[in-house]
Amino acid sequence: MKKINYVVTAGLACALMLTPLDSIDAKSKTSKHDRNKNGIHDSWEKKYKLKGKKLAQQDTDHDGLSNYTEYKLKLNPRKKDSDRDKISDAHEDTDRDGLTNAIELELGTKPYKRDSDGDGILDGKERNKAGHRYEDMLKKMKIALATETTQSQIKYQFKKKKSQLRVKTNDATVDETRVRQLIQFIESHPKMTEEELRAQFVSLFALSGSYELEIELEYFDHEETKSEHRHVEEDEQDDDQGQDEDDDSDDDSDDEHEDEDED
Repeated sequence: MKKINYVVTAGLACALMLTPLDSIDAKSKTSKHDRNKNGIHDSWEKKYKLKGKKLAQQDTDHDGLSNYTEYKLKLNPRKKDSDRDKISDAHEDTDRDGLTNAIELELGTKPYKRDSDGDGILDGKERNKAGHRYEDMLKKMKIALATETTQSQIKYQFKKKKSQLRVKTNDATVDETRVRQLIQFIESHPKMTEEELRAQFVSLFALSGSYELEIELEYFDHEETKSEHRHVEEDEQDDDQGQDEDDDSDDDSDDEHEDEDED
């Protein structure tokens, strides 16, 4: 029995010797100053009178940033504009990497770290998997398309690291694959004109005949753009003009008959 106790004791001693002192100190400090283990120092919670089991995920001042994020950014979780510069905390670029705090949360980068993945490139200069700059990525897109026989509604949103796409249509050419191709084109051509966007849309979805098209784009770091266009085929325009001419001729003949009656 003594031999077994000796082996166990020796094993524990070796384990303690191999464990870095820094990690032991860090764990003891964390448990000591973060009793609810939510990543926020107890003194900070006490300073701003934050309570509750899920206080780290809560957004006490409703500025778009969680209490945990505000703690990491050293902001006031009870004020939407901590530094009173008339810019909300969510729209500040605290780590000065070229992206606002709110945008970083949507993209999945860290608003309190200039180079979230440690690859030597600032978050604001990073590119997504498709090779597009974060600032050129679409945040929201709405498209309404109406032809003589079809109706299409397209809604796209990139939120909390994920893209969400909804396509409601009775047009077989307006499918999710083509819509995502359109998104790729838009993000790779952030400076395109309305005419270039419309031409790409017409080509991609094989539009023909008359149609009405409305497009709303909201980028992560660009101004919103809106485009409305109504295209009428020449044949239809000619028919309309012909109808107008017929109506005019009918009016003229009616006038002539009225004159004859008067005579």
